[in-house]
Amino acid sequence: MKQLPTPPWFARWRIVTLAATIFALQGCGAYFNTFYNTKKFYKEGIEEQKRRGADNKPTSTEIQKYDKAIEKASKLLQLHPKSRYVDDALLLLGECFFYKQEYLKAQRKFQELIAIFPKSGLVPRAQIWLAKTNIELNDYAGAELVLNALQQREKKGDLANQAQYFLGEIYFRQERLPEAAKAFEAVVRKLGDEKMRGAAYMRLGECYMTLQQYDLAAAALRRAGSIAKNDADFKFHVRLQYADALKNDRRFDEALNVLNGMLKEFSTHRDLALIKLAIADCTRLQGKIETAIKQYNAIIENHQRTDASAAAFFALGEIHERYNGDYSKAKECYDNVRRESGRSDKVTEAASRSKALGDLIKLKETIATLERQRKALAGGQADSSRLAVAAKGAASNTSQRSISHVPRRARNAGALQNAAKNSGDPLKLAAELAKSKILLAELFMFNFNRPDSAMREYLDVFEFFPQTEYAPQAMYSLAYILGDAPATLAMRDSILQALTSQYGNTPQGHGAKRQLGFADTMAVTTAPGLFREAEELLIAQNDAQGAVQLYQKFLQRQPESRLAAQSLYAMGWIYEHKLSDNEQALAAYKKLIETYPDSPMARRVRPKVAAVEQKKSEPAKVEPAQPEQAPEAVPVAGAPQEKPAPSISDSLKAAHPLIDDEDMTSRRSKNVERPPKPDSSEVEKEIEKKKNERNDEEKSEPPDPD
Repeated sequence: MKQLPTPPWFARWRIVTLAATIFALQGCGAYFNTFYNTKKFYKEGIEEQKRRGADNKPTSTEIQKYDKAIEKASKLLQLHPKSRYVDDALLLLGECFFYKQEYLKAQRKFQELIAIFPKSGLVPRAQIWLAKTNIELNDYAGAELVLNALQQREKKGDLANQAQYFLGEIYFRQERLPEAAKAFEAVVRKLGDEKMRGAAYMRLGECYMTLQQYDLAAAALRRAGSIAKNDADFKFHVRLQYADALKNDRRFDEALNVLNGMLKEFSTHRDLALIKLAIADCTRLQGKIETAIKQYNAIIENHQRTDASAAAFFALGEIHERYNGDYSKAKECYDNVRRESGRSDKVTEAASRSKALGDLIKLKETIATLERQRKALAGGQADSSRLAVAAKGAASNTSQRSISHVPRRARNAGALQNAAKNSGDPLKLAAELAKSKILLAELFMFNFNRPDSAMREYLDVFEFFPQTEYAPQAMYSLAYILGDAPATLAMRDSILQALTSQYGNTPQGHGAKRQLGFADTMAVTTAPGLFREAEELLIAQNDAQGAVQLYQKFLQRQPESRLAAQSLYAMGWIYEHKLSDNEQALAAYKKLIETYPDSPMARRVRPKVAAVEQKKSEPAKVEPAQPEQAPEAVPVAGAPQEKPAPSISDSLKAAHPLIDDEDMTSRRSKNVERPPKPDSSEVEKEIEKKKNERNDEEKSEPPDPD
C-alpha cells in the first residue's frame, strides 16, 4: 500500500510538541536536582551535628553545610514557586535555621508552611518543629497552643506521642514537675523514635530527682541508659545521673558499682574526671573523709583547670569548713574554684562562701581582741565575764528568779558598776563585743545554715551584755530560731515574755507583744481601758492573778471586741506559764477555739489543745509523759525557797546542745542489699512498682508521736 505523504502542518506540530516536552522535562529536572542537592547538604549537616555530640554550639563545618542547603532551597523557591517541592523546601529551611540556632528565622518558615499549605501532609511535622522552636524562644504558651492543636488533629500515632513529649518538656522547663512527670509517664513507652524515648526516660528521671523521689529517678534513668546504645555521650551522662540518683537514695554500694564500671567503659572519655568526682562524693557521704580528701586531691592534680577540679576544691572547702573547723583553709579552697574553671556551676557559691568566711575570720579576730581588752580591764578578777555586765538598771530586782528578769550571770551588775567606771570604758567595749557577736550569729544563721552556732552567740549577747542595745535583738533572734515547734514553743514564749518586760519599748519588744497575742498598747492607744490595765498589771507589775481578773471583766463587758480573742489567749497563757494551772489554761484555750474559731489566736492554740486531748485519750503508759516545764513564778516573801530554777540560757543549752551542725556526710549509709538486675522486659514496669511500694509504706507507717 502506498504511504501518503505527511502534511506540512503535522510535521510542524510534532516539532513544537517535542520541543515543549523537552523544555518541560528540563525544567522538572532542574528543580528536582536543586531539591536533591538541598537535601544532600542538609544530611551532611546532620552528620556533623552527630559528630559534635553534646556540645551546644554548632561547628563551623556544620554551619557551612546548613548554609549551602539554605542557598539551594531558597533558589528553588525563587525559580520554581509552583513546584511540588515548595512545602518540602520551606520545612527544610526551617530545620536548617533551627539547627543553626537562628530560631526567629526558623519560626517564620514553619509558620509560612502552615499558613500557605494548610492541606499539606507536612503540616503536622511543621507544627512539631514550630513548637520546638517556640520552646527554645521561651514562648511556652505559644508552643502549648500549637501542640494542643496538633493533638486535636492527630488523635494517635507517633506525631501525637511527640506532641505529648514536648508538652512534658514545656512543663519541665516551667518547673511544673508533677505535670511534667505525668506527661512523660503517659508517653514514654509509646515513642517510636529511640533517641526521643531515651530522652523522655531521662527527663522523667530528672523530674523525680528534683522531687526527691530518688528510687523512681533511679529506675527511670536506668532505663534511659539501657536505651542509649549508639549515642556514647548521652549514655555517659545519663548513667552518671543514674549513679547520682542511687547516691541520693543512699544506695552507695550500687552507685559505686555503676561508677567503677563507667571508669572502665569510658576510660578515654573527655569527662572522665566527672566519674572520679562522683566516686569521691560517694566516699565522702559514706563518712570516709580521709579517703575522700585523697580522691579530691588526685582529681585536682590529674585534671587541672576543669569543672571537676573546681568541684573538688569546693568539696575540700566544705570539709575544712564543716569537719575540721579550719576556716582559713576552707576559704583558700573556695578561692581556688574560680581559678580552676570560671565556667563551673560552683563559682558563685564558692565566692559567696569565701566572702562569708573572710567576714567570719575577721569577726573572730575582732572578738578575740576585744576579749583580751576586757580581760585587761578586769584587773585580775577571777570571773572576767562579770565585767561585761555594767548596765544601768540591771541591778534592779536581781534577787528574783523570774523569767522576766535579767539572766543569772548579769545579777551582779550593781556591784560591778563602780569597778567599771574606774576601768576605762567597759560599756563601750561591751557594746562592741555584743555587736560583733550579733554579726557572727547572723553569719552562722544565714550564710552557713548553722542555727546552733548562731544560738550560742545570741545567748552570749543577752546573757553577758544585757545593758547593750543588741540584747533585745539577740533575744528576738533566739525566739525566731526556736520557732513554733511544740518542743520549743514554751521556751520561745518565755523569751518573748522576758523581752516584753525588760525591753518593752524597743521594736523587738513591740514585736514580742504581738507574737504573744498582747495588744501593743504603745501603738494602739484606743485599746479599751480594762485591757490596757490588765497588760500593765502583767508586764509592769508582774501581777498575773490581777491581770486574769481584769481580762475576765473585759470579756464580760466587751465580748464582741476585736481584743476579746486576745484576752482569752492571754488568760490561757498566764494560767499555763505564770500560774502553772494547766487545767485552767486548757479551759481558756478551748473557750477561745469555740468562741472565736477563725481568730489568729485560735489557730495558734488549736494544735496544742489537740495534742493534749490526744494524750488524754491514750492508755496510761508505764512512764508518764513529763508536763511542759513552766517558768518559775516570783517567790513569795517569807516562804521557804526551793532550789533556783535554771535561767533561760541554761534551759536552752539543755534543750539545744551547742555543737556545730553536722554535715550530710556524717549520716550512716543504709545497708541495702543490692537487688538482682531485672530483665529488660521488667525494667519498664519498675517505676510503677516503686510507686506502689511507696504507697504501701506510707499506709503502714505508724502515726507520728505527739
